[in-house]
Amino acid sequence: MRIAVIGAGTAGLAAAQALAARGLDFVIYEAGSQLGGNWRWNNDSGFSSGYRSLRANTSRQHAAFRCFPLPRGGALFLSNVAMVEYLKSLA
Repeated sequence: MRIAVIGAGTAGLAAAQALAARGLDFVIYEAGSQLGGNWRWNNDSGFSSGYRSLRANTSRQHAAFRCFPLPRGGALFLSNVAMVEYLKSLA
């Protein structure tokens, strides 16, 4: 059985990480040309509510995946650009 993950934003990548950790077969479908979901400003998917000055409202310690910590240093609350870079590294 193959599992479909809809969207390559934070939630979709979290789902993919959990599926991969369990050795399950999955494929991610993303409407946009790049991952990032709402974090990607001007996402060409037509579904993003992100905006140029978007910042996380949780600290970097709470925004990171347990399996893939953010590098030390940097802003306490990530910008959308920093979050997209982090998600690309995670993927």
